[in-house]
Amino acid sequence: MDPSIGDDGNTRIIRLDYRGGQHITVLGEDFREGARIQIGNILNIENKDITETLNASPNKLSFTMPGVNENAVGKLYRLTVINGDGAQTSSDDINNIWNAPIYFQFIKGESEPELGSIVPDRGPATGGTKVTIKGKDFREKMEGYEGEDLEIFFGDNKVPYKDIK
Repeated sequence: MDPSIGDDGNTRIIRLDYRGGQHITVLGEDFREGARIQIGNILNIENKDITETLNASPNKLSFTMPGVNENAVGKLYRLTVINGDGAQTSSDDINNIWNAPIYFQFIKGESEPELGSIVPDRGPATGGTKVTIKGKDFREKMEGYEGEDLEIFFGDNKVPYKDIK
């Protein structure tokens, strides 16, 4: 998921439901075995909870975001990758593909979407299969998110907006 542009026009923000459950992939260089991830001063993701892909460029660290306390809602938090040797890098370093600091912001959703079914539940890895997703409380637009488009992902793969109907 790509970050949205912050109010200052420069900062990038990744908004996540405070209840967690989102699949997060961190891309970078020189990540090492045993790395851990820290989200501000509120979360420490231990290496046992991270899937490492270090033999590719860029390196990838993936994890499922745990839930946070509701009092974390609305604040900005940087993500820090800490290698086993103590070397670290943070998302507020502007040396990234957006040339801007990136922060996580936990939100308390107004909706209660519920997934009912995905048909078909399998398809070729090359893609191209029409998929129907049924559920409750899906919304095309939400107050406070005007100008942002609905996003659908299959794993780390974003469905092009033109293909969402």
